[in-house]
Amino acid sequence: YLQLAGDGHVQVVADLTQSADRDRLVQASGNIDGLVHCAGQQKHCPIRQLTERGMTDMYAVNFLAPVMLTQRLLQANAIGVQGSIIFLLSTAAHTGTRGVGPYSAMKAGLVGIIKCLALEQAKRKIRVNGISPSAVATPMWGADQLEAQKARHPLGLGESQDVANAVIYLLSDASRWVTGTSLVMDGGAVL
Repeated sequence: YLQLAGDGHVQVVADLTQSADRDRLVQASGNIDGLVHCAGQQKHCPIRQLTERGMTDMYAVNFLAPVMLTQRLLQANAIGVQGSIIFLLSTAAHTGTRGVGPYSAMKAGLVGIIKCLALEQAKRKIRVNGISPSAVATPMWGADQLEAQKARHPLGLGESQDVANAVIYLLSDASRWVTGTSLVMDGGAVL
């Protein structure tokens, strides 16, 4: 917020897992052309060690919050015609990954929501897509985890800028004919 050039920016501190905070955010947002859902939480948790509380927390952050925020924005007609909605997913949404079943399930659920939303919003020319990166050096990963991931990625690990470039493409008119899909960015890991 403080680094954005120009004026007219609005900063809203909100817990998107809370309905009242989502409503406050929608009221403050005005009309928007693009929306990028990039908040997420990942915890290592094999299914046999899963607790109901842990699954509920994963659901609230990774699935419920972005879906319900999108719903509120659409109800308020806050997303402009020919707008773009982007959900940051993970390659874990498309492949099995040991120890992250709840996270994987929530991201895979978003793949389904993306397809439904894309069909529902096509009449307004609003595009809905996902980006599914593999290992990218962010605070979500520990240094030892990233080191272990390097061997799996023929093109090396991704950088935040790689994902940002995909976001720019999907927000721009260059992607005006792309909807209902997820761009997998994995540096060749699945090969």
